[in-house]
Amino acid sequence: MDRRTYLKALGAAGVAGLAGCATFDPDGDETPEPGPGPKPTETETATATATPTETPRTPTEQIPHTGRFDTVVDLAEAGADTEANESVVDVLEDNLTDDTLVYLPPGRYLVDRTMRAKSFVNLGIVGKEATIVPEPGFGSVFFDLGRPGQASDLLFEDVTFDFREPGVGSRPVSALVDDGLVVRNLFVTGRQDTGQGMLRVDVTDADGTGLVENLQIPDGAVFETSSNGVLVGDNHTGTIRFENCRVEGFPDNGLYADPQHGSVEVVGGYYANSNIANVRIGNDSVVRDVHVRCDAAPDQFSNMRGIRITHGDGAVVEDCTVEMRRVAGSDGGITFGKGCESATVKDTRIRVDADNVNAVQIKHPEGVAGDERIELDSLKITGGAASSSAVEVHQRRDCTFKNLTIKQSGDDRDGFLIDRSTAAIRDCWVEVTGQPIVTMGDSTAHVVDSYPPNLNS
Repeated sequence: MDRRTYLKALGAAGVAGLAGCATFDPDGDETPEPGPGPKPTETETATATATPTETPRTPTEQIPHTGRFDTVVDLAEAGADTEANESVVDVLEDNLTDDTLVYLPPGRYLVDRTMRAKSFVNLGIVGKEATIVPEPGFGSVFFDLGRPGQASDLLFEDVTFDFREPGVGSRPVSALVDDGLVVRNLFVTGRQDTGQGMLRVDVTDADGTGLVENLQIPDGAVFETSSNGVLVGDNHTGTIRFENCRVEGFPDNGLYADPQHGSVEVVGGYYANSNIANVRIGNDSVVRDVHVRCDAAPDQFSNMRGIRITHGDGAVVEDCTVEMRRVAGSDGGITFGKGCESATVKDTRIRVDADNVNAVQIKHPEGVAGDERIELDSLKITGGAASSSAVEVHQRRDCTFKNLTIKQSGDDRDGFLIDRSTAAIRDCWVEVTGQPIVTMGDSTAHVVDSYPPNLNS
């Protein structure tokens, strides 16, 4: 079984889609935002109230995943305070050991410093209506888990982090694990206003796999943090899958997942209103059935891309919806970076209402050794954007555009801009207020069976 087949099996339960996701209407005025995933309960988010002095014992059969661990530790029974009055770091760290499941029963758990477990095999941290509460002023990493070559098989599941108080927050989990990395149902309530990016996950063995499922971080971060929502870091060499996640409002990329090595799969989910890129990938990564939406224009943001392919050979974007309704500057709904050798976008819908914003921009190559082949197949591009062009390509060879429908109603809007490039335009339909196709410099555009008939004139 290859890595991607394994990941598909691992995450099959979540493939159905993000809860409440609306159907994209390319000709409508508004597309409702998807509903969030499962919300934290009142126990997780409310201020702690008086509870009995003894926490009731949780029957072992009600604790999930016990079958894969030799030892199961109920954190409350181990002496942790469940009312956020005393730090639980010491008792937690004492139990972060091999073949151990640490269970956090319902309650609120105060954290005043980083919890570390650099070396382990088969470690689980699983909650039930459990909320981590930072000590006032605490702005560092909460769980620092694993190092390359030292850790494998991590399960982190069903835990909420409460960042609603000012001056608290930062990274809930940093996980560098060789193989078997699973982060599921991690929620953050409140906007991050200190520290670094939210979540870091690296699969550090080339044959390793990981899954991040139903991550919910909808409140974002203030601009001064320079935070990203999720980082796949430089130690990543394996394959990691993001399934049905919600990431919104970060100043330095929503999903920042373009390491030099390894692959990333992004399946389902909602990514909105982040700066630089909402979804950023490279290499032979895949983005499938993802909804990206930009409809805000924060003053300090400068370039709100939808999906960005930065580098590598063979990336695929398919069956996605990208909406560029309102932005604080952007060079495209889907952009191909200078280091991208080849990539394909297919069966995707892009709506652009923001003026001077391309639906697709293909930048000139720098330092790439491949044939620079870019293919767009079966795209529907709509919206009222004015000026610039729907599809723009610079200094590329052998670009193929087939089965594209471009209908943009804004003033002085062109269909294709082909700049010092060669392109084949086949079976495309273009209705714009400007020119269907504009060529610049030493460009060649071969047009076959496209509308209007004078598309190449």
